[in-house]
Amino acid sequence: MGYTDFTYCRTWAGFVYVTFVIDCFSQAIVGWHASTVKDTAIVTTVLKMAL
Repeated sequence: MGYTDFTYCRTWAGFVYVTFVIDCFSQAIVGWHASTVKDTAIVTTVLKMAL
């Protein structure tokens, strides 16, 4: 089982959005994805990666 975290960081070129899937037991990141566009694709990509 895991949980997700969605965060963003401001850069000179704009924003970068990052989504993580973290394992509840080991606290290890099991999937992540970064994008310059905040949409549902960033979340679905990282969830597929974690499976």
